[in-house]
Amino acid sequence: MMRLQPKETLLVGKWELIGGRMQVDPTEERIERLVAASLEKVASAAGGWEILYRDCADGRYWELTFPRGCY
Repeated sequence: MMRLQPKETLLVGKWELIGGRMQVDPTEERIERLVAASLEKVASAAGGWEILYRDCADGRYWELTFPRGCY
């Protein structure tokens, strides 16, 4: 898995309809892996639609949001 790079500040993943099935794109897949293995959950708000994580490798904070999640 590719760790977060020092110059990375924004990752935008999405779900796509491919062949009649919803599938994650490579960036969304990476975000899911990072959340599971490299980021520590610090807090959440808005009913879980906003989650704050800390990167264990360098201490940076990351906010996971779901801007289209309420459609």
